[in-house]
Amino acid sequence: MSASITALERSAGTTPHCDLIHSSSLSWSVGSTVNPTSVVVGCLSTRRTLCIMSEASELENARGAAQTRLERAVGEGRLTLAQYSDHAAVVWAPTVEQNELDAIAPNTMEPVPTRAQSQSKILCLLSDVKRAGRWALAKSTVAVLIMGDLTLDLRSAIIGSNESTITIVSLFGDSELIVPDGVNVEIGGFDVLGDRDIDTGSVDPGPYAPTIKIRSFSMFGDLKVQSPR
Repeated sequence: MSASITALERSAGTTPHCDLIHSSSLSWSVGSTVNPTSVVVGCLSTRRTLCIMSEASELENARGAAQTRLERAVGEGRLTLAQYSDHAAVVWAPTVEQNELDAIAPNTMEPVPTRAQSQSKILCLLSDVKRAGRWALAKSTVAVLIMGDLTLDLRSAIIGSNESTITIVSLFGDSELIVPDGVNVEIGGFDVLGDRDIDTGSVDPGPYAPTIKIRSFSMFGDLKVQSPR
């Protein structure tokens, strides 16, 4: 009987023996109502279930650690918003593997020389202003538009914290903001004789994503917020 049990274990792809099988309190004899094969199969099935649960728990812990490193990296300016978006998509992908998570935003990344300020002001007076490429978005930005337009491309921007606020006061001026997927966007303010076109995509930013708060107060001006396709 012991030999047949061992053969069953090997055929199931497992080497360690279940303690239940070798318990001195368990004995079988001809005519016994206990089916030894069922006991072995049930024991091995339970062990596989526990292994799967342990692997899932380890993967979730690795996800959390990778997400924490991402938040720190983007808050310290070591990642742009677009880079954060790309890495976050990998972290929360259903098919992600442990080695991929370990490579996300390692702590050895060098900080970039560009540093975001705590406050910034933008004035568009009878002129247009456009910010794109790699640039530092302050924690609080105030833009005043008087017969001028403003375009802010945040895809390659770095931020000084996980939350930045952009306040726009516009008179006869249009505003356009481009925000990468995976970044949380909050819209506030009001428009008088102006339109709002808000399309931040269908990607769920997740609970710990960086947040861009946009407060727009406009008269005779439009606001457009979009995520690139």
